[in-house]
Amino acid sequence: MNTFEQFKAQVTQHACGLGPEQLAGYWGRSTSGECVSPSYEVFRGYPTRHPLAEFVEMAASRNGIRPDDYLGDLLQGPHEVVGSLTDDSTSPAASLPVYFFPGAGIYAAAVSDTEVLDVWMSWPCYPENW
Repeated sequence: MNTFEQFKAQVTQHACGLGPEQLAGYWGRSTSGECVSPSYEVFRGYPTRHPLAEFVEMAASRNGIRPDDYLGDLLQGPHEVVGSLTDDSTSPAASLPVYFFPGAGIYAAAVSDTEVLDVWMSWPCYPENW
């Protein structure tokens, strides 16, 4: 399984354990927050109408950004490591952490010097304080 598939599976597994009130907060933002693009307006409230695994599949993205630029400020606040990714090109002992930032409802993992995988639980809208 490649790192992107591992990431989506781990996010889905962890998100299944989030409480209904926490999910409702993120998903409420999906309905009423600022949408990432006018073309995404049709996806507002998507997580309230679809199973969690399907939502993660839609919301997961690859971002061409340096991990320090994406994660730097987020790692200064509350976060937890909820999993790890392995890549066939790295040693078996090496793993890449999957972070969850509960205040923003963001899952993220740096997979290279120029790429971060993420899922915003408020997708298609920006996370809180983005």
